[in-house]
Amino acid sequence: MNTTYLYSFIPTAAFYGLSFFSPNNKVFIGMFLLYGLIMWVIHKRWKDALLLSYIASLPLAAGKKIPFDLVSFREFNLLTFRPYGISADVIATVGDACMVLMAAVILKDIVFNRKWVAYRDTTATWLFFFFVVSVVATTFGSLRPEISYLHTLFLLKPLILYWYLAHQVTYSSLWKNALFIIIAAILLESVIAIIQVIKQGPIGSVLELAPDYIPYDTSSDSGQIFRPVGTFYHANTLAHFLLPLLFFILPFLFFTFPGIPSGTVIAVGIVGLGAFFLTQSRSAWISLFIGFVTYLALIEKVWRIQLVLTREAKRMITWFIIPLAVVVLVFVLPRVLRTSYTLDRYGSFQTRILLLEEAGLAAREHPVFGVGLEMDLFFMYLRSVHRRVTNGVVFFFPEPVHNGYMRLFLQVGLVGSAGFMAVSILIMREIKKMANLSRSVPYRHVAAGVIGGIVALAVNSTMQPLLPYLHDILLFIILSAAYRYEKRPQRTVTI
Repeated sequence: MNTTYLYSFIPTAAFYGLSFFSPNNKVFIGMFLLYGLIMWVIHKRWKDALLLSYIASLPLAAGKKIPFDLVSFREFNLLTFRPYGISADVIATVGDACMVLMAAVILKDIVFNRKWVAYRDTTATWLFFFFVVSVVATTFGSLRPEISYLHTLFLLKPLILYWYLAHQVTYSSLWKNALFIIIAAILLESVIAIIQVIKQGPIGSVLELAPDYIPYDTSSDSGQIFRPVGTFYHANTLAHFLLPLLFFILPFLFFTFPGIPSGTVIAVGIVGLGAFFLTQSRSAWISLFIGFVTYLALIEKVWRIQLVLTREAKRMITWFIIPLAVVVLVFVLPRVLRTSYTLDRYGSFQTRILLLEEAGLAAREHPVFGVGLEMDLFFMYLRSVHRRVTNGVVFFFPEPVHNGYMRLFLQVGLVGSAGFMAVSILIMREIKKMANLSRSVPYRHVAAGVIGGIVALAVNSTMQPLLPYLHDILLFIILSAAYRYEKRPQRTVTI
């Protein structure tokens, strides 16, 4: 009997299911605390339970909101179904609370146990550098530094998570436990997305980030469609979240891992793929394809491993092929056909080009320190007002530039972007190391899945105002490394 399944998937799925019906945020927080306590009792070490609770919190984007309304929606000549202006809200989630506890553990280790030297390595240095240069950029460039400083605090998350993963948790069963929690998270998002599509609107659950907002796509190539957002604010964000998770379970199609019910993993993965298609995020579809090609290239071309679907995979695909085909025909094919209108005045591609041009011109005015975290759209609006360009793109489409890298450059300039580039180079080095350490067939599948997911995220960030979140990438890299430690109870690992 696979006890890991009982120890991680069932408690997490039960927590998600009960939270879905939670009457308010206070009850939800109480259930999360209870979930953390149960995981502590099951897994013995509270530090491991804290990490697993953090992984379970990844899809839970709702939380305590500190509003910062910069421009009222009444100032815009908005299209229908865009009842919002410009804001720079700060949202503290239960995952952030887990991160604060991790930081307290690390601080205690450094200050009281005098282990500062152990925490000093190349990865930590560059992650800290990224935070410091972002603070410098905020200090000298932000239009509203008091707001940007709050957002800067979230840039400590990659460093905190890396230190915690490297020094505070065991690795003997981390990979399996994390896998089953990820499976539960995919199932949660899929169920909520499907219900939202059926209802053609939000459900009203406390898990939804915007339970009162009906997200219709009003671009000329959309057909005025409703797009499910899951527990996030936008369908593209949901697709961005699902991308690496789908790649994390992709290896189960081609290899059987002992002690893991492949049928369950594959079934949830296919359901998650259906939810991924329901988001109608064309950029994510393209990114999924490129990431999958990367996976195939590594397995077949680099490592010369023949890819053959397992018997369980064939059985699950047979069961799910008809409903998945229906989803593709009903939601994917019309979206693809409407892409021919994307070059129209209000088409997605044309609008993206206009936003990119506007952001490029804006970035040239503040190239060194940028305009501040979450101040990019606000600055583009002010710039248009000062130039009296009231028919510009920001007035009919009040969205950030749909390129995460350009958006970061506009926010923190050359100074802050240098830190992100340094960490990105470090991550590429670790990806290369991951590939070089891949010796066994199963680990090569795991490594290829993680690499494919990271590539997909990086590609999607060129078409969305989102970045490949560094803390999540570090998490997936170290989870991949943890697979090598499954049968050995080492407590630390470095990347």
